[in-house]
Amino acid sequence: MKKLIVIGNGSYARMMKRYIELTDFGQTAAYAVESAFIQEQEMDGLPVVPIEQLKESHSPIEYSLIMGIGYTKMSKVRKENFERCKTLGFHFENYIHPTALIEKNVMLGEGNNILEGVILEEGVVLGNANLLFGGSLIAHETTVGDYNTFSVKAVAAGFIGRYVVDALLQEGYEVTALVRKKPKQFDDRVVAVEADICKEDIEQRTKGLVKKCGTLIHLAADLDMRGSDQTILTNCLGTYHVAGLAKAIGVKRFVYLSSIPVIGVPKDLPITELHPIEPKMLYHITKYAGEQIVRQELSESIQTVILRIPSPIGKGMNPNLYLSFLLRKCQKNETIELYGEGGKILRKRTNG
Repeated sequence: MKKLIVIGNGSYARMMKRYIELTDFGQTAAYAVESAFIQEQEMDGLPVVPIEQLKESHSPIEYSLIMGIGYTKMSKVRKENFERCKTLGFHFENYIHPTALIEKNVMLGEGNNILEGVILEEGVVLGNANLLFGGSLIAHETTVGDYNTFSVKAVAAGFIGRYVVDALLQEGYEVTALVRKKPKQFDDRVVAVEADICKEDIEQRTKGLVKKCGTLIHLAADLDMRGSDQTILTNCLGTYHVAGLAKAIGVKRFVYLSSIPVIGVPKDLPITELHPIEPKMLYHITKYAGEQIVRQELSESIQTVILRIPSPIGKGMNPNLYLSFLLRKCQKNETIELYGEGGKILRKRTNG
């Protein structure tokens, strides 16, 4: 098993350590950062080693590195630490999640983190220390340099909402849709009200425009899996504002769309509502916080329904997602290359 040291001591470094553990990528021995940024000597039960002393404490022959310096204005710092560690003689591993799809003739540098469902099409050249978050796609024959960050942010916004609206209309319901910006093509049977749920004046701006209704279905979310200030604002503060709107317009039922991964890695099968909660990503932490906000604000006065769903699929889904890519391959009768024998994933699923 690979002996690994994660470069960094922030939330992203912790996340990479969890990925390493969950996918059996190796064994993390320590975190390492410049001495000026060490606040605690240990983190998650592991030592935090000054990079200046890393070669003396951990041999470059025995240990390799994982890039754990994140994405928020950190490209320059990532570059500096990468180059410094290389001068010490260390090798950076490319972390590749088991669900990532890497086609033939792809060239990788060092220190890249390639997370769930990432697709690198044929002929991609990827440099060093790039961060590719879940669902990212690098098109064929693309050359990417060093120290970049790629993510899919809210690209599927409205995907579930369109299906919900269509179903309600077919059942004969009157529908009012609260949207940030009205789409050019919008069903004229739906009353569209433009508003930003992150703004505290949402009740005042919409109360007179929204007819009295029986049920409010809250689907809006910031879908950035890595998490950001906007993720917290939309999924927590936004949910608080929508709950306030529900009380203001007197609804009888409130439906909140959450996500199955708020439970983290399944420990008990089958999964029930009583499963322990241990979200691994900031996005899922905010979705669980939204559940608590709904319960706190509405459960005594309004019937609340919380739905924890898996990733939705269907017509109109994001074409860059992993499943979409596989379906296109199947439609064209193209070869789908599998790396490894799949035994690791199969074994985990079998043992529950």
